[in-house]
Parts: sequence; C-alpha cells; structure tokens
Amino acid sequence: RQAALALQKVPPRDLVRDIILAKTELYNADLAAWQAHGGDDEPHRRRLASERRRLEQFCYDWLGLSWAAVKIPPASTVSNSGMETVPVAFDAVRLEAELRRRVFGESVIQYVEAANPSAPDDWSNVVVAGSDGSTYKSVMSIDTARAFVDDAGSEVVTFNNSIVYLHLEGLNKQRHPTPSYSVPITRSAIDSPT
Repeated sequence: RQAALALQKVPPRDLVRDIILAKTELYNADLAAWQAHGGDDEPHRRRLASERRRLEQFCYDWLGLSWAAVKIPPASTVSNSGMETVPVAFDAVRLEAELRRRVFGESVIQYVEAANPSAPDDWSNVVVAGSDGSTYKSVMSIDTARAFVDDAGSEVVTFNNSIVYLHLEGLNKQRHPTPSYSVPITRSAIDSPT
C-alpha cells in the first residue's frame, strides 16, 4: 500500500529512466570488477551475461529503444578469454527523447474510484477500445547472395505490434460487420509510417 501510494506521485518516464541508469551502473561496476579481478571466475562471468541480457530485454524488447540511446554490448563482445570487454553507454539526450515517445502518463499508478457515478448502468451499449502495443526483436540476415560475399553478420529488426478491439452497437454494427481490422499486407502499407 505504501509503495502504491508513493507511485501515485512518481512520473513514469522518471522511473523508467532511473531503472535504465541503475541497471547500467550495476552492469558497468560489475564489469570493472570482472576486468580487475575476474580471471576464471565463471559465476561472475555468467552474472555479467545475465545482467546484459536483462538490460537488453528491458531497453530493446520492452521499450524499443535504439542503439543510439542505449549502447548495450552484444554477446559477441566477450573475448576469447571469456572476458566481457565493453561497458554499457547511453546518450542522455537521445534516451530522454525516445522515452518521451514511448512512456506516457502523469504517474506510475493512477488512482481510479471503483464506484464511479458516471459509469453507465448498461455496459452492453458502450463502445470499448483497448490497445496493446508490444515490441519484439528478431535477427535478419542482410546478405542476399551469401555464397558471393564474406560474412557480413545480421541486422536486429524490431517488430511493433498493436491491436485494438471495438465493441460496436446499433448502426455502427450494421455498417461494420466485423470489429477486426488489419493493415493490408502490401509493401506500401507496411512501409507507411502511418
């Protein structure tokens, strides 16, 4: 209860930024300790790899941040000796700009009165809309003629998904027989920023 009351006063962007900065600081401190004393300490190396994966998941998968905002070393930065070599870095201005486009609201938790007097008695005639915006990442090969070029590696691709359901009644229901709509699967529709 105390945490919920406190989170009613915390702007969500501030919280998300502070989580990223704290995780970055923890990773970089652990990396410095590993570089100074790690040697063959396998549990420490695994902990670093795990911290890096969690930071990648939070920044890239969940928030869809760019490499320009938060530079998390890829797993390939582990040298042949098994030592992590690259710290996490971030661009504070770019991070703030990207968080403004991804994190919304006045507070982390918003208090809503359950017994709202303006709620309708009959919910069956109310239009309800909801959206789930999710981000997933994958890896795409960037070579089209692999047999003729050296290994160029791959490119991380981010997929942004969103779905909205509309409950239609009356004339709207007659005009629109299905509440499901999709972007046409055409090159121009997929490439369109709208």
